[in-house]
Amino acid sequence: MDLILIVDDDLLFTARLEAALREGGLQPRIVSPSRAAATTEGAAAAVVNVATPRGVEAVRALRAVPGPRLSIVGYCGHRDVAQWEAARAAGCDRVVPNAAVVRDVCGLLTNLRRSRPRG
Repeated sequence: MDLILIVDDDLLFTARLEAALREGGLQPRIVSPSRAAATTEGAAAAVVNVATPRGVEAVRALRAVPGPRLSIVGYCGHRDVAQWEAARAAGCDRVVPNAAVVRDVCGLLTNLRRSRPRG
């Protein structure tokens, strides 16, 4: 079972993501943005709320962790163009609107995994 980090401080939103990941056969671990980089051991991917005050910083910190490259999906409001650009620049593999991550977080992670080069 793949371990997926949910990096967010919003308890209601993380509960929805946690339920969706469990339903998809994945093992979610909820972590605060300030602790994200310290909790990557064994993780296959991270789903990060880049709209939180430390969300983009968390993506940068995750990218700085040595070892296998973690897949990172960032999410935020669909109209927040500056946040999307900042998330991509920080190292998100994909950035999606909040609604998309809730609707199909498992599908997003599967598609991201398939699109990554094997190495």
